Amino acid sequence: MQLTDIDHKICQKVDYNSSKNLKIPDVYLSCLLRDLENIQIEKNFIYGRVSDFLSLIKNDVIDILKSAKGYSYAGNVFLKIDDLDSPLGLTLDEIKNMPIDISCGKRSQRDIMIWNSENFYKDYSKKIDDIIASGIPGWHFQDYETIKNAFNGGYDIHGGARELLYPHHEFIAEISKVKNKNVPLYRKRRWIHVGLLNINSEKMSNSTGNTISISTVLKKCSPNALKIFFLSKNYKKDINFTSHDLDKATEIDKIIGNVFLECENMEHQQNVNLEQQFLKKFLRFLNDDYDTESSITLILEIIEKYQNPKWIKRMVEILGLRYY
Repeated sequence: MQLTDIDHKICQKVDYNSSKNLKIPDVYLSCLLRDLENIQIEKNFIYGRVSDFLSLIKNDVIDILKSAKGYSYAGNVFLKIDDLDSPLGLTLDEIKNMPIDISCGKRSQRDIMIWNSENFYKDYSKKIDDIIASGIPGWHFQDYETIKNAFNGGYDIHGGARELLYPHHEFIAEISKVKNKNVPLYRKRRWIHVGLLNINSEKMSNSTGNTISISTVLKKCSPNALKIFFLSKNYKKDINFTSHDLDKATEIDKIIGNVFLECENMEHQQNVNLEQQFLKKFLRFLNDDYDTESSITLILEIIEKYQNPKWIKRMVEILGLRYY
C-alpha cells in the first residue's frame, strides 16, 4: 500500500515554523491504520511511503533529463511522449479525446510531468542538480518507482479508479520502455478499474470537502454492513453513497448474523455434496469478474431455504465478513 506523503496539497498545509505540523502525513497514517482496524481489515499490507523512494526517483529523473526523452522548463521536468502505446488497447483516436494535464512549457500537451518544481518562477540554472534540488515527483512517477523497486517490475494486478484509464497506465508503460530498452519493466497481468464513490452524484473528494469518513459511518453501522454495502455493488460502476443503501446492507448483515446466533446449537441437515455445490457456485461468481452481487444473493438464498450456517461459513470468510 503506497502512502502519498509528498504532495503539493500536503506542503500547502504544513507550517514549517511549527514542528508539530511537519508530522501531517504521520497523523493521517495513524487515522488510516485506525480505520483499517475498525473495519476489520487484516493487517497483511506492506506499507511504503513516496519519501522512501525519493532518492531513487531523483536518480531516474536525472537519467531521463540526460537522455533525449526528457526536458525541463522552469524547473519542471517532462517525459516526452512520442508513439504512445496504450496497454489498455486505446487507439490513437481514442487517446486524442482523452483529457490531458495542461502545463506551461510543455512541448506537447501529451508529455507528462515527472518532476514538479517547488517554485515555478525561480530562475533555474541549466544544471540538472539545481533543477531537482527542490520540488516533488509527479504522481505518475511515484507509482512507477514502487513497481520498479518494490516489485522488481513484476506484478499481477494494477488497479485504481476508472479516471486512471488515461494517462496513468500509458505513462507506466512508456517510462518502462525508456528505462528498460531490452526488457519491459511492467509485466502486466490484469488492469482493474473501479467506479468512483459519489455523494449526491458528485465524486467523493477531500479537495472539495465532499466526504464522509469511515469513523463517521461506523457510528451508524457495523463493519460488516459497510463491507456488504460495497460487495452488493458492481465494482466497475460508480457508487452513490446513500443512507437507504446503507440501511439495506445493515438488514442483510442482521440476517446473516442471526443465522449464526440462532442456529448455533441446532441440528442441521448434513449433505456434504450439496454444501460443496453451493461453495463451487459461490466461487464461480467470484471468478466471473468478481461478481460479489450474486455472491451475496446466493448467501441470502441459502439462509432463507436451509437456515444452515455451516453452508455459508466459508463464503462469508472469503468475503471478509466476521460473525464469530
